Amino acid sequence: QSLLGAVLTVALLGSNPVLAAADTLEQALREQRYGAALQFADAALKERPDDLRLLTARGLALGGLQRTEESLSAFEAVLGTSPAFVPALKGAAQTSYAARDRRAVAFLKRLLALDSSDATAHGMSAVLAFEAGDCASAAAHFEAGRGQTEANPQAYAMYGACLLKLRRAKEAVTVFERLVRADPASSATARSLASAQAADANPRLAASTLVRA
Repeated sequence: QSLLGAVLTVALLGSNPVLAAADTLEQALREQRYGAALQFADAALKERPDDLRLLTARGLALGGLQRTEESLSAFEAVLGTSPAFVPALKGAAQTSYAARDRRAVAFLKRLLALDSSDATAHGMSAVLAFEAGDCASAAAHFEAGRGQTEANPQAYAMYGACLLKLRRAKEAVTVFERLVRADPASSATARSLASAQAADANPRLAASTLVRA
């Protein structure tokens, strides 16, 4: 499993001559060769020990190697020097989210404070809130990153479930209708749609949906 993926890695680190000097460190991260990336980062840091992007790249490499605690320590060291350094915040948020580390929520809040339009951060925040049973917060984050939510069937189903729990049945029906159209063979989604239809005071339609499930 990649840490951030090739495209996001480039977005985080940007164009940096220091990173472009090796085989390269940037290339290794793009190709998810995290062991090589770590070696490149450690070598480069011997000459530039305070370079925030190199330190961030090291954190990305450690995260890719599933060395979560070391990865987060690397990001936190960067953030201790530069609290608003977005590449490190994104790396810390993604790594802690993937590991379901308790620090994930705080990193995501800091990231959204700097950029409230970050759909990826909203998406991760929504899933964490959903898993914690906080549907009010989850729904708000799902809605803030609506485009990304609708493009991810699992996230969209979570959103629908929260709408139902929040007694927003009509909206939940719309969500599950779209999901059923996208995957007509899913009996679980059909049952969720039937539940939403029943909650929306349409028991006959709900019964019909269940028959087809």
